[in-house]
Amino acid sequence: MDPNLVHNLKSNSLKSKTAMKLIKVFSVLLVFSSFAFHCVGGGIVRDYTPSPEATRILSTDYQKLGRSSGESSTFFLFGAIPITSPLNMDYALSQALQKVEGGETIVNLVIWHDTLYYFPLGSVSVLRVEGDVIGKKKDLGL
Repeated sequence: MDPNLVHNLKSNSLKSKTAMKLIKVFSVLLVFSSFAFHCVGGGIVRDYTPSPEATRILSTDYQKLGRSSGESSTFFLFGAIPITSPLNMDYALSQALQKVEGGETIVNLVIWHDTLYYFPLGSVSVLRVEGDVIGKKKDLGL
């Protein structure tokens, strides 16, 4: 057998073993880093904004109907490319109002923005609103 051929086979075998070791090391590092950087969600809360009301109320003919919340979210692939619809304040407010029958607007409104990271897929931005839903006073007919 040709000695150069034997040397080439051994050299290729060593290269493939080294490549496999590198793949294993990088796989372990990827798995470790994904858990170290909140693989299933760590997040940041920012823009916490208390607000007196969603719309201007000029009448005292309203009553509190209950407390409600709503949210709007968007997914960013790799943290940069938006995949779903953008954040929408109107959608979050209407979602909160729909949960309470007879609700017309929200007072004592609190608005905040969360960002949840799902390494390495991307991130989710969530706009949340919460407040007291009010509606017209009901006439009891007394």
